Amino acid sequence: MTILDLARIYASAYIFIEQVGEELLDLDANVRLGEFIGFALDHVGLEHFPSLIAALGAVADTLESERASIVRDIPESHGLPYRLELSTRVEANIASQRAVCELAGIVPIAAVAAHVVAVFTLLLERCGDEEIEPGVDDEGMRRLAATLHALPPASLAELVAAFDVIASDFTSDADAVRAIPRDFKLLEALAGAAPVVEAPATLRRARAGLPPRVSVPRLIG
Repeated sequence: MTILDLARIYASAYIFIEQVGEELLDLDANVRLGEFIGFALDHVGLEHFPSLIAALGAVADTLESERASIVRDIPESHGLPYRLELSTRVEANIASQRAVCELAGIVPIAAVAAHVVAVFTLLLERCGDEEIEPGVDDEGMRRLAATLHALPPASLAELVAAFDVIASDFTSDADAVRAIPRDFKLLEALAGAAPVVEAPATLRRARAGLPPRVSVPRLIG
């Protein structure tokens, strides 16, 4: 797993938030989603911020104009060029995460990427019906799954392993995190197949005992 792979994953989630979330998610839910995946990105560590900024620029160069503009804005909107320090809590989390990754034989960047995917997935699927239009969570996860399927095999293998490594960080949601590779069909993609991910959020909500989504009036955008 490389910084460029992480940039691709984060860009996919952030583009969804900016393009779709502003129209089809409740304002507070959209802001919350952006803030929490941004917090997950902080765990890459200060020393990697310059490489991450460069990688986001490289990802933007491969996209059409609107999406490219969104991705190029990520470093500025997250304050990455101006960060001189991280909180004590984040620094402690980074140190702990790196130690666990070393024992598991994966690079810490893979754990950061898994955190971004897990936070995006859990928050999106747990939005209340008053916060999200039906089907939006499925669309967000389909887009992210497609990005993960396109990762180089070695990076995808590390990402799959990373979900087991980080699952305990999510306490009561640990099993939901461990299920992400299955629900996003990452093992099939790793085996060289071209799996279709149809309705991952609906599937995961049903497994968790949550009811099907219904459309209700909400404050959008």
